[in-house]
Amino acid sequence: MLFPIEPNDPRRCRPQGDPMSKIVVLGDWPSAHDDRSKRPFTGPGGDLLWREFLTPRVGLRPHDVLTMHSISVRPPQGYKQRYKSINIDPRVEQHQTRAIIAEHPRDLIIACGDLALETATNGMTGILKLRGSILVGAGPGGCDVFPIIHPDHLFKDWKTVYPTRHDMIKLKRLIEEPAYNDRPKTIQVYGKTITRSLRAREETLDGNEFQLWISRLESIYRQLSADPLKPVSFDIETFAGTVTVFGFSLSAHHAISIPFTGQFTAQQETDLALIIARILDLPNPKITQNGIYDASYLSAVWKMPVRGMVWDTMLMHHCIYSELPHSLAFLVSMYTDVPFFKQMAKEADSASYDLAHWEYNALDVACTFQIYEQLLAELTHTELLDFYLSYYVPLSRTLGRVQKRGIKINAKARNALSVIRKAELVTIRAEVCRIAGQELNTNSPTQMKEFLYGTLMLQPQRHRIRKTITTDETALVALRRKYPPHKLFFNLLLDARDKQKIVSTYLKPVEDPDGRVRTSYNIAGNARRADSKGGTETGRLSSGENIFGRGTNLQNQPKWVRELYVPDEGYVFWQADLSAAESYFVGWDSGDIRMLQILTDHRRYKEGGRGKLLYHENIGSIITGLGLDEVVGEIRDLAKRVGHGWNYGMGPRKLVEIVNNAMPTFPFGERDAKQCYSALDLALAGVVEWRQKIRNQIRATRKLKNPFGRERIFMGRLEEATYREAFAFLPQSSCADCLNIALINLEQEFGDREDIQIFGQVHDSIFGQCTPEVLDHCRERVEAMLERELPLERNNITLRIPCEFTSGANWKECG
Repeated sequence: MLFPIEPNDPRRCRPQGDPMSKIVVLGDWPSAHDDRSKRPFTGPGGDLLWREFLTPRVGLRPHDVLTMHSISVRPPQGYKQRYKSINIDPRVEQHQTRAIIAEHPRDLIIACGDLALETATNGMTGILKLRGSILVGAGPGGCDVFPIIHPDHLFKDWKTVYPTRHDMIKLKRLIEEPAYNDRPKTIQVYGKTITRSLRAREETLDGNEFQLWISRLESIYRQLSADPLKPVSFDIETFAGTVTVFGFSLSAHHAISIPFTGQFTAQQETDLALIIARILDLPNPKITQNGIYDASYLSAVWKMPVRGMVWDTMLMHHCIYSELPHSLAFLVSMYTDVPFFKQMAKEADSASYDLAHWEYNALDVACTFQIYEQLLAELTHTELLDFYLSYYVPLSRTLGRVQKRGIKINAKARNALSVIRKAELVTIRAEVCRIAGQELNTNSPTQMKEFLYGTLMLQPQRHRIRKTITTDETALVALRRKYPPHKLFFNLLLDARDKQKIVSTYLKPVEDPDGRVRTSYNIAGNARRADSKGGTETGRLSSGENIFGRGTNLQNQPKWVRELYVPDEGYVFWQADLSAAESYFVGWDSGDIRMLQILTDHRRYKEGGRGKLLYHENIGSIITGLGLDEVVGEIRDLAKRVGHGWNYGMGPRKLVEIVNNAMPTFPFGERDAKQCYSALDLALAGVVEWRQKIRNQIRATRKLKNPFGRERIFMGRLEEATYREAFAFLPQSSCADCLNIALINLEQEFGDREDIQIFGQVHDSIFGQCTPEVLDHCRERVEAMLERELPLERNNITLRIPCEFTSGANWKECG
C-alpha cells in the first residue's frame, strides 16, 4: 500500500533556504532536534555540518542553498523500518523530494547520508563507498551529486572526520567550477581504446591482433630498460586459481590491460607472459596496491618472480595514516577524481570477462600510479620516506619469502582430535537440552535470548559498547556469577561454545595440498582482499588465509593446538620469545626508578642479576604486599593482567571484566581493581607522569613517534579511549618494530640456508626449524639479534630486551 503525502501534515520538517538555489543540501530524515524545530540540520549534527565543513571550508551558508530531507517526517525511534507504522511510505516521499528538487535547475546536490544518496540518484546506495565521488549527472534534471558522510555518523566514528574534511576540497572546487573536469585517462584494452574523464567517456575501435599487444609490451620494456629508475605500475585480476587480466601503466593517464581468458591462443598467451616476465624482472621500481598478493600469486601460479617491489600504495598510506582504510577504493576517493568503480569487477565473480572487467583492471593500474605520486610527496613532506624504505619495503619482501615456506601440520592427529571434540560437543549439547527441558541451539543468539531472558527471566545483559542485548561469552560469564543456581548450565554453555570454536576454527583442514600450512602475514591489510580496511595501527602483524583461501591465523593458535605443528623430518622446532617486551619499553620510556630497578635485575644488565625476570612477581608484590616468592599461581596471573591494564590506563570496570572472564573462580571486584591501581600509582609514579605527558602531547599535536621512527596520527575524539590507545602505542609499536627488524635481519642472514629456516612471527616471538647440528649456532645468532641494543637510553643504560630461546619436537614444546 502506498500512503499519500499530506503537505500540511504538522509532523513534517519543511525545506529551508533559497528554493531557487543551484545547490541542494539533502539529508536522510529529521533528527530529534530537527523534529522539534521543524527545520533541517538544526541539531548537533547540523551544527557540525555548517560550522566545521560547509561554511568555513566550502563557503556555503544555510540561506544560500536549499536544505531539506529525503523524508521530511522523523521515523519512530529513528528507524526507517518503522515508517509504515505511521502511514509514511519512503518510496513516495523520496519521489516527492526528487520532484521538488527538479522544479528548478540545479547544479549540485550534496547528499548527506545513505538515504540522501539513494534519493538524489534514484537508487544508488553505499555512502561509505561512494563518499567523495563526483556523480556526474546522477541527480534530478541531470545535476551532479556529491555524497558525504552524514554529520550524525561522524559523532559515532570521529575518525571519519578526516576523509570528510578532505572531501570538502573536492566540493569547494566543484562549486567554484560547476563544469570541472579532470585530465582524461587513455586505456587500451582488447579491441578498443577508451578515453575517460570525470565528465566524458569515449570508445574507439582498436586492433586486437596478437602482434599489436606484443609491440605494446615491447615498448614498455624498452622504456623501462632505457631508464632503470622509471617506475611502472602493474595489477592482476584472478579467478579460480588463474590470472585473468594483466595491467601495466607508466603514468597516471595511460594504461593497458591484457586479457588471458581465451582471446589469444595458448601459445600466444605464453609469448605475452614471457614478455611480462621480462618486464617484471627489470630492476625498475614496481608500483602496486597490496602487492604482496600480486607477487605471491604470480610466483605460485605463473612461477614468475617480481624484482623491484618498492612502492605499495597500501603500505605507503598505512605508514602515514595507520588509522584510516587503505583499500584502493578509499585511496581513489582521496587522491583522484575518478568516481567509485569497484562494481565494475563483479563480472569476475561469475567468470564472465568482458570490456568492463578489462577497463576496471586498467583503471586500477592508472589510479594506483596516480595515488603513488601523491603518497610519495606526502611521505617526503612528513619525513617518513626513510622509515618506509628501510622498514616497510624489506619487511614486505621478508614476509613474502617466509609465508611461502609454510609449516608442516600433523593432519592425522588433527583429524583424530576433531572426531573426539565433535563427539564431546554432541554430549554437551544433549546435556544442555536436558537441563533446559527443551531443544536449544547453543549457537543461535535468538534462541539463547528467548530462553535466558524469556523462559528463565534472567536480567538481560547488554554489550558494553553497542548496548544491545547479548548472549556473548561476557554475558554468560556475568550471568553465571549473578545466578549461582544456574552455574552448571552456564558452564555447559560456555564449554559448548568453546568446543564449537575449537572444531570450526582450530581443527578444520587449512593446509595446502602438500600438507603445509601457509598463512598470509598482513602489514596493512588482508592479503586476500584488496578492499581491506587496514592493518593494525601499532605495526603488529596480523595473519590469516593465504591467497588461495587456505591457511589460518597463526596469531591466535592456543598452545594445545601448536602441538599439531611439527618440523620437517630431521629438523627441530625453535622459538625465540622476547620477555616482558612491552614492560621494558614502558620502563625505559617513562624512566620510572622502581620499574627500571625491577627490569634491570637480570643478567643481561648486571652481574649477579636474575636469570629469570620477575616482573609480574614484583607487580604482584606491589598490589598485594606479598613477598616475591609468594606471588605464584592465580596471584601471578592476576598481577600480569593488572600490570598491563594499569600501564595503558585501562578502567577498573574493564579490568574486572577481563579478570573475571580469565579467572572465574578468583574473587575480584571493582573495589579490588581500584585498590590495585592505587598501589601501583604510588609505587610507580614515573609511569603516571609518563601517561600524563602522552596525554598532553596528544592534545597538542595528535601525534606520537616511537624510537624506530614510526609515527601515528590519532584521529579519534580526545577522550579516554583515545588516550588509552596512545599509552599503548609507544610500547606496542616499539615491540612490533623491534621484532620485525630482527625478522628482516635474520631472514637476510640465514638466506636460502636449508639447515636454518624461519617460519613466522607471532606476538613477541620468532619461530622456525633447524637441524640439530646447527641448533646452538641458531640460538646464538637469534639471541644476538633479538637482544641487541635498541635506540632508547635511560639513566645511561641502553635498552636491551632479554630473549628466551627454546626448542622441541613441535611448536607447543617451544611455547
